[in-house]
Amino acid sequence: MEKKDDGYLINGRKIFISNGSITSLVTVFASHDTKASIRDSWSCFAVPTDTPGFSVGQIFEKMGQRASPATVAAGVRALVPGGRLVAVGVGMMPPHIDLPQAIFSFTELSVIGSFGSHKEDLEEVFRLEATRRIDIESSITHRLPLDAVAEGLEMLRTKKGDPQRIVVEFP
Repeated sequence: MEKKDDGYLINGRKIFISNGSITSLVTVFASHDTKASIRDSWSCFAVPTDTPGFSVGQIFEKMGQRASPATVAAGVRALVPGGRLVAVGVGMMPPHIDLPQAIFSFTELSVIGSFGSHKEDLEEVFRLEATRRIDIESSITHRLPLDAVAEGLEMLRTKKGDPQRIVVEFP
């Protein structure tokens, strides 16, 4: 990251930006001093997606993937004092956060998790799938008949068969 007369030049790349392919503004955290602490060396920028140099590569639908623990941990480390992290679509793996537990009290951090979604979220997913902006089919690891729902829940609980997304098919 480099300060310029009219703003900042952010060099590098960000691997995952949730909804980066459909939004007009993304948040980017960039380090301006690699030797300083995270709290003292990172800044958050709101970057319009039509900014020269911004591009969208491959789109990944990653809700529930094993990257969730790392994502939650990175989110916690990026919080400012009094900050709140809302982890939407979190997975079942426990996050490993390399911070002392007291940091949550001393800096009044909050972490909230959610498995839920709204009708509008599903409509957006269907629209993105219909326009081929995302590929849901490739993320389906198992298809089960309705009478095997209990087996599917057990697979999710035990991780047997590495379930990522299970579809229950109705007759």
